[in-house]
Amino acid sequence: MGMKKWLLPQTDPSVEKALSAQCGESEYLCGLLLARGYDSPETIMSFLSADRQLEDPFALKDMDRAVERIRRAVEEGEMIAIYGDYDADGVTSTVVLFTYLESIGADVRYYIPTRDGEGYGLNKKAIDTIAKMGITLMITVDNGITAIEEISYANSLGVDVVVTDHHRPKEQLPEAYAVVDPYRPDDTTTFKGLAGVGVAFKLVCALEEDVESMLDYYAELVTIGTIADVMPMSGENRVIVCRGLEKFSQTENLGLQALMEVAGIAGRPITSETVAFGIVPRINATGRLGHAKKAVDLLTTDDEEFAAGLAQEIDMQNRERKALEEKILQDISHTLQRNPSLLYDRVLVLSGEGWHHGVVGIVAAKLVEKYGKPCFLISCEGGEGRGSGRSIGDFSLFDALCACDDLLERYGGHMQAAGLTVKTEKIGCFRERILEYAQNTEEYMPVAKLKIDSVLSPSQASLELIREQYRLEPFGNGNEVPVYGLMNCKLTGIYPVSNGKHLRLRLSDAHGSIYVMYFGMEQANFPYRMGDILDTAVTLSINEYHGEQRVSAVVKDMRLSALDEEGLFAPKQIYEKIRRKEPLKAEERELAIPTREDVAAVYRFVRSNGRFSYDYDILYSRMPHGRLNYCRTRLSADILGEMKLIQFQKDPCIAYLAPVQNPEKVDLSQSKVLQYVRERA
Repeated sequence: MGMKKWLLPQTDPSVEKALSAQCGESEYLCGLLLARGYDSPETIMSFLSADRQLEDPFALKDMDRAVERIRRAVEEGEMIAIYGDYDADGVTSTVVLFTYLESIGADVRYYIPTRDGEGYGLNKKAIDTIAKMGITLMITVDNGITAIEEISYANSLGVDVVVTDHHRPKEQLPEAYAVVDPYRPDDTTTFKGLAGVGVAFKLVCALEEDVESMLDYYAELVTIGTIADVMPMSGENRVIVCRGLEKFSQTENLGLQALMEVAGIAGRPITSETVAFGIVPRINATGRLGHAKKAVDLLTTDDEEFAAGLAQEIDMQNRERKALEEKILQDISHTLQRNPSLLYDRVLVLSGEGWHHGVVGIVAAKLVEKYGKPCFLISCEGGEGRGSGRSIGDFSLFDALCACDDLLERYGGHMQAAGLTVKTEKIGCFRERILEYAQNTEEYMPVAKLKIDSVLSPSQASLELIREQYRLEPFGNGNEVPVYGLMNCKLTGIYPVSNGKHLRLRLSDAHGSIYVMYFGMEQANFPYRMGDILDTAVTLSINEYHGEQRVSAVVKDMRLSALDEEGLFAPKQIYEKIRRKEPLKAEERELAIPTREDVAAVYRFVRSNGRFSYDYDILYSRMPHGRLNYCRTRLSADILGEMKLIQFQKDPCIAYLAPVQNPEKVDLSQSKVLQYVRERA
């Protein structure tokens, strides 16, 4: 796993102190909020209170038309269909609107397309089915804003459409009876970050003309969809999620109770993280591996026994989903072993037969985390590929797909996540076009970053500090769990736990020590040694065991304190340019070409350390400071391997290096690697 660029806190202690005095809050808490853009006593107190009123739902453009049409349908006994989506946001949107309309006596049913057969959004075959049922009003939730052709088709069949969505529209809006979307250009609402379920909830509030009672009734469901779709945890979402998390422990929703039981979180304090990792994946699993109807049935049932059985089925689907993900990851690992040069591409574009397209998005996210590059994974079946993409930084996947418009059957999404359908024979062209787009728009691709909220000494990581941190909950997009930097600490203990699956580490400085958990790290793969001086990024929480509360610290990232980021990130991209056979600029050439002294420094390191089999980022971080940046380190290793001065196994990620005993003398100037680099420069 490559290293991330750390963004250390830049707040002014004097400003923190002044805000603390004005707000009556701790300097620590004011410092965290200041770093997140809350720079006045008013904004800080407003954030901490989270008790502001939700905006009038009728402030949303076309909400009045939507309410008028739905009320008319209810009064005249028209059949209404809710057209939903198969992810957790779409499921909760469907449940909220369906149960509300049922409660006021509407003749209502719902339709959720299958991920396998239909894919996301409206389709004409589904509209035919709905029209033949005699339905005259269709309400979309979490979809519909780009379904211009499909909504025109529905109109031609005598079906009125009310769109509720939260995705960005195209230049033309659909010709629906009403289009309720905070992102439509003429919408003037102040908060745009609602999930699909948030917009559906606003519709319910408008129909009922009562926001407070509807929030009290639907807060848990709206919270699930908001967290699932990674909506910003600020503004109205913060108000909704605060209320929802409070209500989970006494929820009257039998399906939600059963789901919490199988997830092992019933009876525990519910946070946004337990929702994100305990509830959301199970709801999503129904749409990924089967039909989301199962999740809707669970969340709408009033039969306790039925709910318990269905929750068990859904939990089994979630386990199956994990196994499918692991199989795809294994396939990708084999592909990259056979074609390691793929990892030098600006964007990873990988495809495979038999991959379950319902889980490729999750796997793509894992690859982005592992390799620090945007990624598209495409599942191929029957001559068609269906893919999902995930990105980092400000590289827009949606813009990239727009550049491939003529190659794709359909596509959609936003900057960080997108989906596509493409004929399998065009996947090669799609990959070339995406790489061309990335090269033309990004001189250097964005690097993975980690924001450090506060720098602490081990002795400062106290229960009191963590209790202050908890006042920032609920955590989520834009209000992430604080990450702390334990800087310049000596590694004084390494203890394998859980049969070697994880490590417990002790970090010490002049003032004290702290134990931190490094989950998923086996000792054989741990690249640091006793006595190393490390910077460690951790999250903190309170762990209660036998009635005693203790500080719990979990590693997010770790590196040698002496790491020179300037010598890592840009030179790493230059090295990848060389491997892609792209020409170098003059200034890149200066950073790229190793001298004899550089090669000798890497050789001495391998000779003195013996066998080395860790990440190349780690290899670079162990090198002496000075001229030897990442690119020169990699090229030096390549040259030494070529000239048989070290045992060398080419791998884009791991440096498999070992000294050769009694090597023959060589002339480094004859190295083909060195000659090639000089030619490229």
